[in-house]
Amino acid sequence: MKKVKEMHSNIKDDILKGDFSNLNNYLNKNFRNLGSLKNSADLLKSASGEEKISPEVYIRYLEGKYL
Repeated sequence: MKKVKEMHSNIKDDILKGDFSNLNNYLNKNFRNLGSLKNSADLLKSASGEEKISPEVYIRYLEGKYL
């Protein structure tokens, strides 16, 4: 979500309004259209800029959702 927010700063508001077009465009460009061309590690790196899944990101997600 961090990378999507960098590209579309109002993505959260769009989703809350039920507008998923920016999110779908991002997913199409960075995942769906490349899924058969790249392995999962390369997809993660190109979409997020990260080499590995970060536990800190997941912890922030859980804290935001449940705390």
